[in-house]
Amino acid sequence: MEKLKRFGTFLIKYKPVFMVILGCFFLLSPPFYADCKFLYALSAWLWPFFFLYYTHCSQKTYSQAIVFIFLTIGLCFRFSGVLGSDLEGATGLLIVFASCVFWVPFAWDSAYCNRISSFIYTLVFPAIYCTMNFILSACNVIPICNLAYAQYDNKPLLQLASVIGEYGITFLITWTASIAVFVIDHWDKPRGKRAGIIALSVLVLLHIGGAIRYNSWDENSSNVKIAQTIGPKLDLDKNEMQVLSFEQNMAAFEQNVIGAFEKGAELLVFSEKAFTIDDLDEEHFMDEVKEMARKFSLPILLTLEVADLDNDQGGRWTNKAVLINKYGNVAAEYLRHNAIPVAESNSWVLGEGPIPMVRLAVGDSVYNVSFVICYDGNFSDFIRDMNPETHIYLNPSWDWKSINDFHYRMIGVRSVEKGVNLVMTTNDGISLVSNPVGKEIMRDRIDKAGLNQVTLLDVPTKNVQTIYSKIGGILNLIYPLISMVFIVFGERRGWRRKMRLKRINKMRTAQ
Repeated sequence: MEKLKRFGTFLIKYKPVFMVILGCFFLLSPPFYADCKFLYALSAWLWPFFFLYYTHCSQKTYSQAIVFIFLTIGLCFRFSGVLGSDLEGATGLLIVFASCVFWVPFAWDSAYCNRISSFIYTLVFPAIYCTMNFILSACNVIPICNLAYAQYDNKPLLQLASVIGEYGITFLITWTASIAVFVIDHWDKPRGKRAGIIALSVLVLLHIGGAIRYNSWDENSSNVKIAQTIGPKLDLDKNEMQVLSFEQNMAAFEQNVIGAFEKGAELLVFSEKAFTIDDLDEEHFMDEVKEMARKFSLPILLTLEVADLDNDQGGRWTNKAVLINKYGNVAAEYLRHNAIPVAESNSWVLGEGPIPMVRLAVGDSVYNVSFVICYDGNFSDFIRDMNPETHIYLNPSWDWKSINDFHYRMIGVRSVEKGVNLVMTTNDGISLVSNPVGKEIMRDRIDKAGLNQVTLLDVPTKNVQTIYSKIGGILNLIYPLISMVFIVFGERRGWRRKMRLKRINKMRTAQ
């Protein structure tokens, strides 16, 4: 018993230290239990709370510096290799920049919130946190501290994405952390307990409502047989990754088409940059592809990485997807719109214009099919502009080990926000097929089937126009607006409260 008391005294004495250590642990640990859905989702709720609570309970003047250091360390471990093994330096720059951005909400919260703050100031941290996400997304940078993707496996809560989007879910999680700190600070007062009970009740009700929506979704429409396959980047003779010759590419393409046809596929989808070709050979290659589509009456989403040998694009590569209908005609062509900052700056020819939607004849029916490429699917604001009548959303990607645990989750949130059926076809990573409420038809690595092999799935076509797809742009502006209100009108009051608290503490010390 005496040892237990000493241990409790030790914890109380060094509570701030344990808070920041736990925050760092839950920030960096999700990849280690990526398949444990409950813990993965729970971590996103815990690490903001621990960091925020540390800034409240620590009396040290350097507490904010500690938060920044541990936030940077946690993000470095968490997202090491996020841009690929060849771009570790670029990854480091991105993470340090993100650490600076996401340290701002903790610093700003400490300027406003303390033990005598009113409940309204619990909005400071979540509003500024979401504003930072919003700014990063607007600047074409992945908001890697976005907490919504971690809730992908929490299907009841995920349903909120159809109403308030990824920013709304992130706001809810960070607001919960702020309320939890408020409850602890005011536990000895009725308003503290009342706030805790109300917040917990709201979370429970949101989960119940989401569970009802998820389990009551009725697939009352027809399915499409979609074949997925990876590109022939591997030279079977040398067993290594390299650019293949025109003849090797053509032979691999023909094998994939025949395999899809023999399995009864109604649409064939390739992973990102399935074929690397020279721009001088592109027209010839496309003629062969269109002839194969016409021969087998099979629509194909072809993905190409085109080298600029004639230098008409300034030596930049082109990353494109071409949708060819079953008659052998090009229905739509799409160039990836967004380049990864630092890593891909000035390396690629970027596309412009809206996300294409094609009324595609698939089997005996016609469906609306839209598609983007990999990184483009990370951005909520970009995907929200997709035509609301889309039935099937295709997102060919190229993933790797360092991003396997979160990239498919991020893309999966997009389909729930938009209310469409998702087909994410990935080379060397997790591929995902899911419906508008996030129910998975398939989540696996299709490259395990082997090179030039196809994976066939029945993909549902029922869609729904969500609230977020209609007014998400307006909803996303709420967070910067709340932040501006606090910055413009709340600063004086916030600092006055801090000064008042300091005077009270001095008086108590003097007594």
